[in-house]
Amino acid sequence: MQETKSFNVLIDKLRQIGFQDDMKIIENDIKGLNTFGIRIDIDGDKLELKDLLVDFTIPALNLTQELKDLETERRKAEFMNKTDLSAKYIELLEIAYDGKRNRDFEIVTAELFKKVYGLQSILLGGGRKPDAIVFTDKFGFIIDTKAYGEGYSKSISQADEMIRYIEDNKRRDINRNPTEWWIDFDPIIPQNQFYFMWVSSKFVGRFQEQLDYTASQTSTNGGALNVEQLLLGADAVLKGILDANTLPLYMKNKEIEFIS
Repeated sequence: MQETKSFNVLIDKLRQIGFQDDMKIIENDIKGLNTFGIRIDIDGDKLELKDLLVDFTIPALNLTQELKDLETERRKAEFMNKTDLSAKYIELLEIAYDGKRNRDFEIVTAELFKKVYGLQSILLGGGRKPDAIVFTDKFGFIIDTKAYGEGYSKSISQADEMIRYIEDNKRRDINRNPTEWWIDFDPIIPQNQFYFMWVSSKFVGRFQEQLDYTASQTSTNGGALNVEQLLLGADAVLKGILDANTLPLYMKNKEIEFIS
């Protein structure tokens, strides 16, 4: 590609050789290259590569995976254009579908609840603990995140795990669970204002049965939040459309939809 310092010319050249990514994606990619140590200065419509790159080859890609990646990039571009969220959080659209990045999913989701939803959020995880808890002095959520490429379906073992967390929080018995993870909740939260929540890429199959089972076994209400609604809810909070303090109203033992 002929050298250019014009961002618009760069976009045109990329289009000519088959790259159809949205401008927001390309801008984000440039920021990513800077993070990796490749210095690119951007000033309005002008950009300048500050480093000299040696020749390299691009490996052949699996076409099926490449198409999946293109769809992911399309979705990320859509969210970049229609929300006010940081690119860091929009990356959840990719992380949520990568089972190898489940811990990243936990970390960024917990941070999103804290920094964008404006709620207290503590990352937990590990043996005999939920992935995170989210709360105010009025209510608390027990959060379990699942990064799955094909979506999260019914799992009785994982429902039973959530049931144990709910019962741990109700009984608060150190002999039952010596980790005492529940002590991080605000101590004045009323006992009937605790809820459970699964957060995942998407929910498929007979997952509704898992919600019903968990609620019936614990007499506790909860919900499920897919990654797109997680982000749309966060954007709605930023724009003043959604009050995060009303989240308990959405705990109706079904998948949550903030924005249709």
